[in-house]
Amino acid sequence: LESLAPDQAKDQLMKMIDSQRMVDVVAILKGMAIEKRKKVMGEFQDQAESDKLNEVLLQFLEGEPMRSVIENARTQSAPPAER
Repeated sequence: LESLAPDQAKDQLMKMIDSQRMVDVVAILKGMAIEKRKKVMGEFQDQAESDKLNEVLLQFLEGEPMRSVIENARTQSAPPAER
C-alpha cells in the first residue's frame, strides 16, 4: 500500500476495516514509513472515517497486532482442560 497515493491507500484500508480486518490494518500502518503513514492517516477526513481512524489508533495503543498473536499462541498451547 505504500506505493499507492495516500487517498488510494486509505480507500483500501477502509475496505479492510469494513471486512473486519482491523488487526491487518494496524499491522500495515505500523509497517509503513512514518511520513507515508502520516499522509495516509491525513486522508481520514469525514466523521465516519475519523471514527474508523480512532479505532485503528486505539488498537495501536492496545499493542496490536502482537497482542492477538500472543493471545492466539497461548490459547493454542494451553492444555485441553484450560481451553
